[in-house]
Amino acid sequence: MASHRHRKDAWANAHRIPVEQEKPEAERGFYLHPELFGAPEEKGILWATAPKAMKQWKEARTKAATTDGNEVPAKPGNRPTRPLLVPPGPRPSSLRRPS
Repeated sequence: MASHRHRKDAWANAHRIPVEQEKPEAERGFYLHPELFGAPEEKGILWATAPKAMKQWKEARTKAATTDGNEVPAKPGNRPTRPLLVPPGPRPSSLRRPS
């Protein structure tokens, strides 16, 4: 049986983590990790906050995944094997650090 006690030390009291936060209206219906819910990558929060940048990123990634330079549909099996960097752009409010 798990214990759900709250820490009561000085650091924990000064840095409480909120249990839940409301998402901004623009981010509702989008996920931090859509693949974990069986949703397409376009349902990720970055697609809600920076759709133009994400579309360009996806097109560039898709083009780079082909050997002859022709575009192929983006499918999980067509992804490059090396890790991809997150495109530049605004950070979703759910990932911002509180001030």
